[in-house]
Amino acid sequence: MRRYKSIFIFSTVICLAVFALFISTKFNGSQAEKRETWVTIDANELKTIQDESLRNGTKIELNVKRIQDGIAVVLTNDGELEKLSGEMHKHFQKCAGFIAHQTESEALNSISDFLVADGNQQLVDYTINNQSNVAPLVAQTTEPNVRQTIIDLSAFLTRRHDQPTAIQSATYIKDKWTALAVGRDDISVAFFNHPTNITPQPSVILTIQGTVSPNEVVVLGGHQDSIRSGTTTGSAPGADDDASGIASLTEAIRVIAQSGFRPEKTVKFMAYSAEEVGLRGSRGIATDFQANNINVIGAMQLDMTNFKGNPSFDFAFETNSSYVNIPQTDFMKSLVTTYLPTLTYTNTTCNYGCSDHLAWHEKGYPASFPFEAPFNQHNTALHTTNDTIARSNNMATHAEKFSKLAITYVGELAKGSIPTVVPESKARFDFDGDNKTDVSIYRPNVGQWWYLRSVDGGNRAFSFGTSSDIPIPADYTGDDKTDLAFWRDSTNEVFVLRSEDTTFFSYPYGATGDIPAPG
Repeated sequence: MRRYKSIFIFSTVICLAVFALFISTKFNGSQAEKRETWVTIDANELKTIQDESLRNGTKIELNVKRIQDGIAVVLTNDGELEKLSGEMHKHFQKCAGFIAHQTESEALNSISDFLVADGNQQLVDYTINNQSNVAPLVAQTTEPNVRQTIIDLSAFLTRRHDQPTAIQSATYIKDKWTALAVGRDDISVAFFNHPTNITPQPSVILTIQGTVSPNEVVVLGGHQDSIRSGTTTGSAPGADDDASGIASLTEAIRVIAQSGFRPEKTVKFMAYSAEEVGLRGSRGIATDFQANNINVIGAMQLDMTNFKGNPSFDFAFETNSSYVNIPQTDFMKSLVTTYLPTLTYTNTTCNYGCSDHLAWHEKGYPASFPFEAPFNQHNTALHTTNDTIARSNNMATHAEKFSKLAITYVGELAKGSIPTVVPESKARFDFDGDNKTDVSIYRPNVGQWWYLRSVDGGNRAFSFGTSSDIPIPADYTGDDKTDLAFWRDSTNEVFVLRSEDTTFFSYPYGATGDIPAPG
């Protein structure tokens, strides 16, 4: 009887614990869904959403506080925000189509900043004159590298900003970029952590320090998170939206890092978090940069690069001056004409809250948004389980074009060069520098060197050394030519006849009885 009583008590405790966990989980989830969120959104688009939701009996709780210059300031909660995001995608194919804010004053300040941003103002020089360094870089991109990054990122169940796999995918990006930067002491990679009530997913920033004007900063970014409409935990591969943009940037990083290209201005590659829920990652970074007076001279956004929705065009540029900088966008079109002459482009418009470029534009920084196709002709599988690389025939051919464009943007806006490396001579005993071995002799009884010049067949002779010296010819002066040299055991000295001007130098080294071993 006592044994049955113990089992009963144990079972009761387990049931109560499970029930308590259920109640706690339900309560905490409910609390998260009810957390207040402020958003700014295009007023006309909001009205369409409201009218459609009423017509369909799916009312969304959106408390419109005010409308200012065509932008609505709305108080809602995270649960209703999910519905709004789905409706914006359904009716306007936007991700997310609005900007999230913590407070009403922040929302109002955002509108003020947005209204004073001048998209027609040219803030920097856009001269294209670095072809000798940029053209070789453009030729180095490869489609398989871009494709693999898309495959790797879309393999995560979801990269939704508030899920555990979002942290894992961010770590994947950070580790991959860090590996690409090995051997470059001018490149660093770090997380940019946002307040946890904004998003637990960190953004990732790779920085290449400028060699001449490090306080001028060029930004290239794309968002790393994915989302699936109607669920927070379901599969959201996001191969095009926006694993493709991150993949295009990653290949540009690889080429720049491994080529040795050193930009004159500082370049920052960014993988933004939480774009799908209101541009939270990019806006957090742009706000921080503005507060710290960081001089961003240009920002390029890559959000969806691998679905060629219109066979006639390779790039579609956002050209509404209310959302992008027109002089910089024209500069990017010129980059296509100069470096990618076989590719084509057209104009398009996506309007308010379309992607992370708006975060930079709002803060007064020049921003541009080259897109995969004219808007409304782009990938229609966004925010579904069908957003896989299969939509692009399991290839990344289209996304590779954006890697090339990103490289030209860095090379001509940040300028810089590929260091000239004098190749190591492949031929030993090359006295005349033509990378061919020359026939040579040392006549010890008279201390005389002879060698037959392979470059022209002529003989040269030098009196240098004595009969007891040990010859040790090698390139000691670094001019890629072999120098006549010997080791004198009696005085423990090395003597070198410079090949560039036939003067010599000596220095003490070793001890009597040593065997010289140049190399």
